[in-house]
Amino acid sequence: MPGLASIEAALGALGWALVPVPKLKMLPEELRSKVEALAADFTSEDEALGAAIAAAAAFPAQAAKDVANLPGARRRVAQAQAA
Repeated sequence: MPGLASIEAALGALGWALVPVPKLKMLPEELRSKVEALAADFTSEDEALGAAIAAAAAFPAQAAKDVANLPGARRRVAQAQAA
């Protein structure tokens, strides 16, 4: 039977990570109401899954842009290219 370590390893090989998420009822009321409002924007589970997949697919490109815009990042890239 697979354990947590083997599940994390399999997900890691696919470029994913296992992230623990609390059940909705365990969230503070303020956060729960925001999550419920966000969930109301989706008319079906398929639509929500599609949005989650699109966000996950866009994440690496967005993260690269965010890192490139960090202070000093352009200078480091220019130095690496000059070397």
